[in-house]
Amino acid sequence: MASLSSRLMSNKRFEFVSTAFDRDKFAVVNMQGFESLSKTFRFTLTLVTDDATIDFDQMLQNPATFSIFAPDGGGAVPYHGVLAGFDQLHRADGYVFYRAVLVPHLWRLSLYRVSEVYLNEQTIPSIIEGLLKGARLPASAFELKLTGDYRPRSFVCQYQETHLDFLSRWMEKEGMYYWFDHGGRAEKLIIGDHRMMHAQDAIKVSYRPADELDTGAAADAVQGFVCKQKPLPYQVILQDFNYRKAAVELKVSEIVSENGFGDVMIYGENFRNEQEGKRYARLRAEEIACGGKLFAGDSTAVGLRSGYFMELAQHYREDFNGKYLVTEITHEGSQAGALLEGIRSPFSQNGAGGETNYHNSFVAIRSDVQFRPERLTPKPRVAGTMNATIDGEGSGEYAELDEFGQYKVQLPFDQSDKNANKGSARVRMATPYSGSNHGMHFPLHKNAEVLLSFTDGDPDQPVILGAVPNSENVSLVNANSATENRISTKGGNQMHMSDVKGKEVIWLNSPFHHSSIGIGSVDPKGGGSIYSATKGSSDSVSFGNSNSMSFGSKNSLSAGTASSLDLSIANKVSIGASISIGLANDIKWNMNLNPLSAIDALKEITPKSFTIDDSSSAKFVSESTSETALKSYSISAGHADLDPLVATAKTAKRILRTAIGAYTTVNLAASTVFSMGVNGQLKDANYDTNKSAADLRRDELKKKRDADKASEISDVEKSYEKKTSEADVAAKKAALEAINKKYAALDVEDKQVMTDSHFVGGWPGIITKFGVDAIANTAAMVAIQGAARVVTSKLKAAAKTLVSKMSMDKTGIKMTVDLPLGALPAAGPRNSLSLDADGVNLKASDANDILQAKLHLHPTDGGVMSMSAARRVHVSASQTGMQQMAQKIVLSADAAAMQAGPTNKFSATATEVGMATAAASVKLTSADATMAASTVNVKVTATAINLNSTGGMAQLGPTGVTLNGAMIQLG
Repeated sequence: MASLSSRLMSNKRFEFVSTAFDRDKFAVVNMQGFESLSKTFRFTLTLVTDDATIDFDQMLQNPATFSIFAPDGGGAVPYHGVLAGFDQLHRADGYVFYRAVLVPHLWRLSLYRVSEVYLNEQTIPSIIEGLLKGARLPASAFELKLTGDYRPRSFVCQYQETHLDFLSRWMEKEGMYYWFDHGGRAEKLIIGDHRMMHAQDAIKVSYRPADELDTGAAADAVQGFVCKQKPLPYQVILQDFNYRKAAVELKVSEIVSENGFGDVMIYGENFRNEQEGKRYARLRAEEIACGGKLFAGDSTAVGLRSGYFMELAQHYREDFNGKYLVTEITHEGSQAGALLEGIRSPFSQNGAGGETNYHNSFVAIRSDVQFRPERLTPKPRVAGTMNATIDGEGSGEYAELDEFGQYKVQLPFDQSDKNANKGSARVRMATPYSGSNHGMHFPLHKNAEVLLSFTDGDPDQPVILGAVPNSENVSLVNANSATENRISTKGGNQMHMSDVKGKEVIWLNSPFHHSSIGIGSVDPKGGGSIYSATKGSSDSVSFGNSNSMSFGSKNSLSAGTASSLDLSIANKVSIGASISIGLANDIKWNMNLNPLSAIDALKEITPKSFTIDDSSSAKFVSESTSETALKSYSISAGHADLDPLVATAKTAKRILRTAIGAYTTVNLAASTVFSMGVNGQLKDANYDTNKSAADLRRDELKKKRDADKASEISDVEKSYEKKTSEADVAAKKAALEAINKKYAALDVEDKQVMTDSHFVGGWPGIITKFGVDAIANTAAMVAIQGAARVVTSKLKAAAKTLVSKMSMDKTGIKMTVDLPLGALPAAGPRNSLSLDADGVNLKASDANDILQAKLHLHPTDGGVMSMSAARRVHVSASQTGMQQMAQKIVLSADAAAMQAGPTNKFSATATEVGMATAAASVKLTSADATMAASTVNVKVTATAINLNSTGGMAQLGPTGVTLNGAMIQLG
């Protein structure tokens, strides 16, 4: 190559050197190059050498440098990089031509095409730095000159794109851009976000247009310089939505040009708050504004690069002179004319005459305008869905969510070795129903496979659509259970719905205490309706009305204790036989909790416990029973005059029937109205849909009926077309009327559209229902209590005429028997036996005390037995031992005191009478009495002894004893 290189000694404009070969291995025939801010530069070089065996691998693996020289061969401007391609072309006259493509090391990032996620609150600059280092760029090969505030991000996804595209699109979004520094032995990537980060020195150039005398091909000449300006929009508007702060409206704007027209609306920049949104709005406004006014030029100036300043002078328009930032530049040049002179090749004609040349075209903006790269790199969109796996740190027994109900997932393309629960950021899950404090959510457990969708296809905004089965997580329903509908949680809670015809059933199961509820065909063979079972306790709490109806047999078995606490008004109506079997002791306690009962004057208004039994009853006690009343206890039967109480009982039962009927009717009516209201709400929810469907059906039916009607009328018209007799005319008219009448009826049916039922719903309806129930209960109980008080008062009023009664209280026991006398049925006698603190009293008397007898045994006072009667006392006994029987008998007559002493004689105040057999004597003032073992003789001066009562009379006279009515016997 020495012979070819020597041809360029005085006119060398370009040079290419590969570190794999000697410096003069190649000569540059021609070149084309392009460089731009935020783009990798690219030079396509045609090379020539006398070596036909160049090692391609060595060329591609080793760095290379391309340099541009000034016309005098000095002032080299190098471009360091690597080869993106190397081609062997032609051979001519012993020389071999090659094509080489020079690019920066950054270009090699385009060879990495991967999908990856970046987590743990990394900023975009830190992600860029890590990715560059991962691509084996040393720290000296790049530099980040950033001034902006970049927020940490919990989830950034690189999806099916190269590293270079991933970095480019994020830098374009964040307002960052890059250029290269070739001042060292290798190029250096510079990433900046502000114009002050550029090298502030500028290459000085002069405006020098070419003319016939001067080509203007100087090393600092700009032959053409023009300005291009376009109208700009007035402002940029950004709008977004942050689900973490759903109530906050995210809408920001930034002015692009005060003289602009129109707005640029951008949605979905994925910013979280207003401050971040304003930053993005400013970046988008600067991106648009920097392209509003551009300067383009053509020059032969050597050293112009993208990302560096130039300073223009000598322009004919003074305001064009100044400092500019070169944003892009295209290079072209050739030295084929000098290099290939005399060599026949496809490239020789391009440099005829031994000339070399170089020129460039550039685009620049004023130095005080902030450059922002256009967002040209397409953002990948995830079409459809993507498989992923729920991630977690635990064993998977319980789901792992955050405060927003989000999950971490392991993406299938994630190649990095991340710890558990580090595979992604938190991801929301879509559910069929969701809202403020309501919705539906079944937690997902570790290793569950899910399908992800992405908001607007953005790989940085995944959403879990739902879980799907696989070979490890099999489906609950398959070909063998196609009629089953199942929900089963990780803990074993289940809901099972079977659609087998004739055996439809719903099961709710919980593993805790093996609790189950079945509704429907709970019998596997078909049958049953409702079933519940548990090995634990069963509780039910109701704060409203609880209604139950059973029209079949009802069986209940309780093997443990049964307790019931009823704090409400309870009414029970039982129609039919009732059998109760108790296997243990029963205790019943009716408590009077009314505080007014402690006040005597208010006792009557306290609740009453009242029972009416119209049926025959029997009670069997196997061993013994005991009933105790703390105050009193009374048992009574029969009545002297039943009519008043019978009437009272009938009245009470009528009131009870009315109250119970009204209570039941009101409750059923309220429940029915409430249920209809609920059904009405359900009807309303589907009313529009059903109505639309019904309208559509009616329209179709009406069209069909109209066609049928027209067809029938046409048939009638045709059949009577040639019949003109009066009978035929009448028959035709009747047939047409019948058709019209028939379809008129169908039209009426069409007008019977669905009724839109509206009932009071929601809390007002519930409160109204409970109010009606409460009023019904209260009214029923008031009526029942009123009836109870009426019956109680009647019983008290009629207590004096009870036939038989036994009462017990703290004073003792009293038994009474009233037997009506035939002669005086209205004034039947009252007979009583009482045992109390005063002793034993036996008494018989009529209502007017005309006939009265009393026996009183007193345990104290030395033992006293007193017998009294209004007229006489009759004592008879087979044996009378006065000393053992009684020590004192006091008769009601004052002058007839009788006393028995140790001499076994009755002594009286006037006379002493001795009885041989009885050894007793009775002394009377005006009478003699002889008492023997078998007889007692009494002689008195009076004519007779009479006992009179309303119902009868007893007389002891000279002729004997006369009894009228019933006999009274005491003894």
